[in-house]
Amino acid sequence: MAVESRQLKSLLANQLQRLKVNRLLQPLAKRLPVLAKVLAAIAALPGLTLLYGFPIAAFVLLLQLPQRFSAATTIIDWVFFATSLFAMLLCSWMTWLIIRTPLRTPHGITLDHATAPALLDLIDELENHYGQASTHSVVLRSDFDIQLIRTPRFGLPILTTNTLSIGLPLLLSLPPSHFKALLARRIGQASGKHNRVSGWFYQLHSIWPIYRDSYTRQKQPAIRLLGNLFKYYVPFYEKLALFCVRQDELEADRYALELVNDSDMAGVMSQEIITRQFLQQKYWPKIKQLVRRGGGSSYAPFRQMTSVVKKSLNADEARSSLLAALNGPDNLMETMPPLKTRLDNIGHQKTGAPTPLHEAAAAAYIETITLNKIIDKFDQRWLKHQQQRVSKNN
Repeated sequence: MAVESRQLKSLLANQLQRLKVNRLLQPLAKRLPVLAKVLAAIAALPGLTLLYGFPIAAFVLLLQLPQRFSAATTIIDWVFFATSLFAMLLCSWMTWLIIRTPLRTPHGITLDHATAPALLDLIDELENHYGQASTHSVVLRSDFDIQLIRTPRFGLPILTTNTLSIGLPLLLSLPPSHFKALLARRIGQASGKHNRVSGWFYQLHSIWPIYRDSYTRQKQPAIRLLGNLFKYYVPFYEKLALFCVRQDELEADRYALELVNDSDMAGVMSQEIITRQFLQQKYWPKIKQLVRRGGGSSYAPFRQMTSVVKKSLNADEARSSLLAALNGPDNLMETMPPLKTRLDNIGHQKTGAPTPLHEAAAAAYIETITLNKIIDKFDQRWLKHQQQRVSKNN
């Protein structure tokens, strides 16, 4: 039964991809930007119905109950009244469960003005520039990305807790100016000054997985059922809203141009791609191989990352990565548009020249003592996780 369930989930999750719907819609979405928003709106409806359907139904039924009660004269009328009452109570109960069920906020090492004053001052400066609603917390995580994740506070995606998630590898492998540009594009994007519609659909792209992950961990059967529904719904939304999400990523690049000229921004885009591919394809696989062979127990991957990027990310490596990014096929599984599309979007036809790493952003924006403690924690957690995986495989 479990195998059949997994097969059904896989079938539904990949249905749009196998039918190549996105491949067919891609040229239309490029020519008609409104179509991308229409598709995202269609994709958003099931998720919004799962959450808002219960409180709306409870409210409507509550308004109808007095009329049904006063008009009830026959047995059938009383049956309708009892059914409406039961449905209202059921929807109210589900609404209460949705409101009371806690949603997981992004976990990581929390930073504040006491531990990383330069970084928090930079965030405040950018938020003041773009008019972004204040970030409630800043966390460091192990991925190579910057995201502002909105977690609904009371079950419904209205009031949110805003968490700025910053990848430690990004801080350790990019120069301060590039990190600032990437942070600016994300905070500008979150401000939604020029992209409120696509920005909202972009936010839902990160909000729906929060419901899926939070609800499936609950013991309450009704909430777990909702979580299982979100398991099937999240891939559907990600596929159908892809073009609108990509529009919002292009808008984020334009926000960054308020602080960075187009030539420098092209360099930031190029450097981000080069460094990401180096870490994904060369750095992490080599370290994981060392751990599997038993020789990486004393290796500190985050501690060594900056020095390895400085020494090993050479011009040939950078050139190869950029050529692959420019000439490779468009991967419709990724929310970030292709490099060529992003360059055209900012009016710059050429990729930026790779910049040798002299100083990492982490050293510029986080105090040395604090940074060392953070790196040690990440290294310890990473090594423990890898050793557990090796033990399970053996």
